[in-house]
Amino acid sequence: MGGFCLCCKKSQDTSPMAEPKMNFDNTNELLIQTKEKNNCDKIANINTKTEKENVPIEKYDDSNATYSEKGLNLNENIGDDEPLIRADSPLICDYEKGVITFTKNGLIKLFNELWALDNFKNISDKDNLLIQLRYEGTPMNQQFYLIKMVYKIKKSELKYNKDIESFMEYSYGLSLRPMWDEALKSLERYEGNDIASIVCTWGKSPVFFVSERETIEKRFRFKIENNIYCMSMSIPLDIYEPKPDVVRFIDFINLYKISDEDEFIIFRTLNQVDFKMPIPQMLINITLPSTSRTWYNNIKNFANRIIYDKENKTYELKNEGEEKNEN
Repeated sequence: MGGFCLCCKKSQDTSPMAEPKMNFDNTNELLIQTKEKNNCDKIANINTKTEKENVPIEKYDDSNATYSEKGLNLNENIGDDEPLIRADSPLICDYEKGVITFTKNGLIKLFNELWALDNFKNISDKDNLLIQLRYEGTPMNQQFYLIKMVYKIKKSELKYNKDIESFMEYSYGLSLRPMWDEALKSLERYEGNDIASIVCTWGKSPVFFVSERETIEKRFRFKIENNIYCMSMSIPLDIYEPKPDVVRFIDFINLYKISDEDEFIIFRTLNQVDFKMPIPQMLINITLPSTSRTWYNNIKNFANRIIYDKENKTYELKNEGEEKNEN
């Protein structure tokens, strides 16, 4: 999750998977688009579009934009169709060119089209967590699984903050996430701001015989209506020198959406990773539900230990003794 979601290269294991089933209240709304063949055909054939159709980012008048040395748009009031990153930025990977439009609307379109793909198979559907895999991958890469997750938190289970901005900060905030994510060694912004940035996520080794892992991504974060998005994609591997004894893995996509929907806060994620180590399909099926459930439960537990001032970006952390006294 969040750059460390367990995902593997396809194995030869062809054991049948259960067909998708959904127990959520809004199931039909969430996955009805998977049956819309036109959307599936559209994204499946996206690589065949002409170059002219694939460069709307270059047609936008961005003469007033302020770009970083590597091409990030540093304007904190970026319009929905304004480039978040220069079209010729070295941060864009070859497999993304002609496939992803790096604007707010372009990234939301990517999220919706990937979400609407067919052939997702159920891995788990219980305890307010749905997990599905698509073995065919994405237009960026067909070799690695695409993981879809939906997680729901009842607002009535929360003591303090019940807004999506706070939960995005808990999940991906540079200051707050390291407080609860024990698998994380460091989370560092190399350049940029809250809207567009380069971020290095460095994870600890899970076992002694596995090297530590890191990913360096271009990250875009913004709010549209009752949804807040954090969308990350790896940058080319040769831009930053790797750390000694650390393996650089690739996040083809790490698309994260938090929605405020009546009595629920709902997390939706799409993740495709080359984790740079072979993991059997059977192990994925066994471990992904438990590790993902733990990750989200840790976020919820942390939310009940912190009072976050989203306007001033300050917080008050409650310790266990204070929580017991309140109860």
